Amino acid sequence: RGPDIVSAFYGTTPSVPVTDPDGYVWLDDIVTIDDEGYLDVVDRPGGIFVRGGQNISEAAMESHIAGDPSVAIVAVVGVPDTDLGHASHAFIVPRDPESFDEVSLRRSLQNAGVSSHHIPDVVSIVTDLPSTAGGKVDKKRLREAGASHDTQSGI
Repeated sequence: RGPDIVSAFYGTTPSVPVTDPDGYVWLDDIVTIDDEGYLDVVDRPGGIFVRGGQNISEAAMESHIAGDPSVAIVAVVGVPDTDLGHASHAFIVPRDPESFDEVSLRRSLQNAGVSSHHIPDVVSIVTDLPSTAGGKVDKKRLREAGASHDTQSGI
C-alpha cells in the first residue's frame, strides 16, 4: 500500500481489483509477520504440488533437506509424474561434493522423523542453482530441467 502502487496489472481489465478495500496489493504470497512487524515471504501458491493426492509444499521440503549438515543449498520443485501426478525433485548443492551421499541424506531425513512425502523422489547434485535477475532461485528453469530429467544442462 502506498503512492507507488499500480492501478492495474498489464493485460487485466480495470474491473479486476489490484488492491483490497484498504489499498493493499493482492500478491498471493504466503508470508509470516514477526513481532516487529516485518514480513518474510515463505512460499508462493505455485510452490505447492500434488503428489499421489497429497499437497506438498516445496518450501517445507527444502526446510527439511536444508537442515542436513551435508547440504549447502537446496531447491525443490514438483515435476510431472505419470503415476503420482507430480514427483518431488530436489536440486542440491552439497557442502562437500566428494563426500555427499544421497542414501545417507535419505536415512538422515527418515531418522529425523520427516514424513515420506517430504523425502525427495529424485535428487540431482549440482554445483549451483540458476537465479532470476532479482537473485531468487529460478524455479521455472529447475522445473524444466526436472521434467526432462536433464540435470547435465548447466544448472
